[in-house]
Amino acid sequence: NKMAKSIGILNKVKRYLNSKTLLMLYYSLIYPYLNYCHLLWGKAPAVHTNKLFVLQKRAVRIISNSQYLAHSIPLYKELNIVPFDELYRFQCSIFVYKCIKELFPTHVLDLINPFPSLASQDYQPVLTRSASSLVTTPFCRTAIRQTFVYYQATHLYNNFLFPLNILNLCNSTLHFKRLLKNILVWCFFSLSQDPIEVLYFSYSHPLVCLNYSCFVFSFLCTILRALWIFKVI
Repeated sequence: NKMAKSIGILNKVKRYLNSKTLLMLYYSLIYPYLNYCHLLWGKAPAVHTNKLFVLQKRAVRIISNSQYLAHSIPLYKELNIVPFDELYRFQCSIFVYKCIKELFPTHVLDLINPFPSLASQDYQPVLTRSASSLVTTPFCRTAIRQTFVYYQATHLYNNFLFPLNILNLCNSTLHFKRLLKNILVWCFFSLSQDPIEVLYFSYSHPLVCLNYSCFVFSFLCTILRALWIFKVI
C-alpha cells in the first residue's frame, strides 16, 4: 500500500539524510495516512489496525537508524512520536478541546458538540465528593456504539483531560497539542505510569516552554485534583 511504499522511500534515503530530516519525511509521507479521519476508524478492532502499528514501528526504526528487531518503546520517546495505539486518544482530545473552546463553526458545534454545558471560555467545574463524573456519558448498549466519538469524547474528558487539568493550562490549540503529545509519549511508555510525574516532565520538556511560576501553579493544581480523585481530601 501507500504507507509501505513511503517506508521503502525512507529506507532508501536513510543513508544520505539525518534523523531530523527523516522525521520531517515521516510527517509528510506516512503520518497523513494514520491521521486522516482517525476519529472515524481509530477504534476499529486491533485485527484491522495492527498492520498500521507494525508499519509505524518499522518507520520509527528506520528514522532512528536502529536494527530491524530493535525495541520500539525507547525510539518513540527519543523521536517524540505518538504511537499508533495512542493516536486516537490524541485526536479525540484535540476534538474535545476544540468543542469546549468553541473553535468549530457554530453550525458544526450544534451537530457534534457533546459538551453543550461546557462550551464556554469561563466554565469552571465544581468539585464535589459525590460527583462520579463531570459530563454524563451517553448510554451505549453495544460495544460498537461505544466506539462512537460521542461516547469516547465524554469518557476521555471525565477520566483523562479533567483530572490532569490540561484544558485550562493551554491558551492555544498548538500549545495544547504539544503538551498532550508529551504526556502521551512520556506517560504511557513510562515505568511509573504516574500522570502527575509525567505532567512534570511534559512541562520540563524543551518542546513546551512555560515560565517557572506557571509550572508551579499548574503542578499544585494537578496534585490537588489527584487527591480529590482518590478521595484523600
